[in-house]
Amino acid sequence: MNSIYTWLQNNIGLAFLLYGLALIVIGVAILFWLEKGKTLSIRTRLFRIGLMMAAFFTFVAVYSLQTLNMVKVNGTMYKQIVQGKDLMADILPPPEYIIESYLTALETLGTNNVDMMNIQIEKSESLFRNYQDKHKFWKASLKEDKIKNELIETSYRPAMEFYKLAREKFIPLIKAGNKTEARNLAYGAMREKYEQHRMAIDNIVGMLGSRNSDYESRTAMIIRSRTIMMVFFSIIGLSILGIALYFIIVCLVKPVKNIVAGINEIRRGNLDYEVPMSQDNEMRELAGAFNKMTSDLRQEIKKREKSESCVVRLNDLREALMRPCGVSDKLRIITDGIVSVFDADFARIWMIRPADLCQKGCVHAKNTEGPGVCRHRDFCLHLMASSGRYTHINGDHQRVPFGCYKIGLIASGEDKKFLTNDAANNPRVHNHEWVRELGLVSFAGYRLLNSAGEVIGVMALFSKHPISSEEDELLLGLAHTSEQVIMATSAGTEVRLLNESLEKRVEERTAQLAATNEELKNFVYIASHDLREPLRKISAFGSMVQKSLSGKIDGDDAENLNFMIDGANRMTQMIEGLLAYSRVSSKANSAETVNLNDIVDQLRQLELSVLLEEKHTTIDIPQPLPEVDVDPVRIRQLLQNLIANGMKYQAKGNTPQITITSRPAADGMVRINITDNGIGIKPEFQQAIFIMFKRLHSKNEYEGTGIGLAVCKKIVERNGGQIGVESEFGKGSTFWFTLPTAGVNKAGQPAKTENELVVSTKDNNKQL
Repeated sequence: MNSIYTWLQNNIGLAFLLYGLALIVIGVAILFWLEKGKTLSIRTRLFRIGLMMAAFFTFVAVYSLQTLNMVKVNGTMYKQIVQGKDLMADILPPPEYIIESYLTALETLGTNNVDMMNIQIEKSESLFRNYQDKHKFWKASLKEDKIKNELIETSYRPAMEFYKLAREKFIPLIKAGNKTEARNLAYGAMREKYEQHRMAIDNIVGMLGSRNSDYESRTAMIIRSRTIMMVFFSIIGLSILGIALYFIIVCLVKPVKNIVAGINEIRRGNLDYEVPMSQDNEMRELAGAFNKMTSDLRQEIKKREKSESCVVRLNDLREALMRPCGVSDKLRIITDGIVSVFDADFARIWMIRPADLCQKGCVHAKNTEGPGVCRHRDFCLHLMASSGRYTHINGDHQRVPFGCYKIGLIASGEDKKFLTNDAANNPRVHNHEWVRELGLVSFAGYRLLNSAGEVIGVMALFSKHPISSEEDELLLGLAHTSEQVIMATSAGTEVRLLNESLEKRVEERTAQLAATNEELKNFVYIASHDLREPLRKISAFGSMVQKSLSGKIDGDDAENLNFMIDGANRMTQMIEGLLAYSRVSSKANSAETVNLNDIVDQLRQLELSVLLEEKHTTIDIPQPLPEVDVDPVRIRQLLQNLIANGMKYQAKGNTPQITITSRPAADGMVRINITDNGIGIKPEFQQAIFIMFKRLHSKNEYEGTGIGLAVCKKIVERNGGQIGVESEFGKGSTFWFTLPTAGVNKAGQPAKTENELVVSTKDNNKQL
């Protein structure tokens, strides 16, 4: 037992290594045993490998730390070496206490000075005490061995005998002045004891040197052996890392390469390629998911191709429905198209019509119980078209009661459609044996509605394959198309009769409007004439009274008389404005090509010449204005009103400046801008100013009747344009209006001639 303990002490590193390797081998064996017969994920395997690596490197770290603790300066090995060297330094050269004491004795022999002699004697005593203290330290701190015994026993005896001779004999002889005997003692007995002590010290030094050499050799051997072990551990660690890398390559890289190869195959159009699935882990699941994705992609492409084919054929069907034919023929075209486009077993369309077979042998009229009892004897569903397996429109299904069976329930239900892909088990399909016998899988029915949302029929089909959601959407769209076809075709005759009646009513209404307009013009003229006559008398007689009573009436009466005359004059102006507005609304001259530059020049020289001179107004036209197709008289009146307003509504002391510009507008029109530097218009009033009698200022501020801009608006509209204003209060206004450009119609095309317009009007009447 002691021998094993000794071997472990001498080979602790090797024992620790064997113990660690045994633990690793046992751990690996346990891991493989746990994985045997199990499907483990890559994460689990990597986790276990990580645990193994962590255990191994923990072992390496502990072993390295233990080695470092042994060989570092305060480690067990170096500690012994350092202690030996410290002890050697402590006693070499032969203890300074003895050397100094002997030298002190010799120096005492050579001095005759009493004070110096006393100093040397005190020094000798001090050295003795120091040696005693050191001896006690060695005795207490050093471990028991031969070196300690030599140090505190063998070398101690002659040293103490030396100090005894010095203290008891030598120092008293010196103090007595007997230097001869003191010298004989110093070179005799004291020297002998000194030499004995020195020989013991030399022996101890030799023993320390030998022991230190042994410790150093053992330390070097341990460092070398543990270095070799650490290299061995590193090789093992790299091997484990290599195994882990190989595992990663096998379990990850190779499957990923297979998936990349699959992606490249798909990019080349090979949708049938499947990624191999070799590993039973997440990579196998990934490969399976990839293969499932390619399979779904193939199915999706097939569905899309089928859907695109359906759309193309449905477009062809819609074109076929545009051909002129009766309702029955178009319904048959629809059912034929459903069978062809959607691969249906058969398709049918029923329309709601008055009941006609109730007394002529209709099987449903005879039923008194069950789901087929006819509850509505005034109308029912008539089979109008059938294609596919069944092409006849007679038999038991030629009439379906409203609210009975699946077709009648669709017609009376709240849902627009009914779809099932399990026709053999659906309760609304009443004959399940018949469905199974024919191998039918799906049924779809769609209500047909008119523009008022009322049911007019049902479109239905049976198929031997499921109806997808995409096909359902297409069928629903076809049902809407069928509704439009049915309504348009059924209403064809009614539309033609309505057009003929409409043409006659338009002619009659046009004649009535012409007569009414003529009567309105006469009434306006007569009313304005009859109203102006008494107003002229009021104004004339009022002026005469004002002259005759000048200076004879007081201020209030004179002011009231002025109010009366001014009111009559303003009423006359308003009547004249109304008459002008009436002329614009009722009288329309033919359009002519007008040069706006000529009209502005004429206004400068004639109508506006006096006002321009009084106001010192300038009219600036940066670029020539275009020619327009308008009524020249009304456009002259329009420009005169807008330019006059620009000069009227000015701040006091401000010189009016009018600028007229133009630019193209949409639909063959041109926009004319008349900009002034007047008082401007607030945004909230910019629309109201074109309303008749709408004034923004009192008559004391600015004269006017509130009719001028309304007349301008009517003139522009009568010539096919629009008018508006852009203004910032206090900074002027820009009144703009649009007019037809000369030689261009509203669509931006050259204007038609009179003969072309007549022909176009006749064609339109024919279409109506």
